[in-house]
Amino acid sequence: MEIQPKKRKRVVLIIIVASLIVLGGLFLYLGGYQVLKEGYKRWHESKQAYEAMQKFEQAMKEYNKTLEEDTYGGKTPQETLNMFIDALEKGDIDLATKYFSLLD
Repeated sequence: MEIQPKKRKRVVLIIIVASLIVLGGLFLYLGGYQVLKEGYKRWHESKQAYEAMQKFEQAMKEYNKTLEEDTYGGKTPQETLNMFIDALEKGDIDLATKYFSLLD
């Protein structure tokens, strides 16, 4: 008995789909779900670490820019300390805080 080509394609397609369903079920039964879950967890943690690193790098760029734009203070730490003490002795608290604070 000869199967018609159209029916043959359907039978092959049904066999392929049934095989995929059986193999998928077997994969899940044998612990494949845990493997997928662990893989996703590691991927997600890597993504979070990458995003945190990007934020850190951006914050460092902003911090370095702020340091470059800082016009207060001396050329050495000792000179800055002396300027700080002079400002305190003159009662200029606002100026004194600018020698040690990067925030305006």
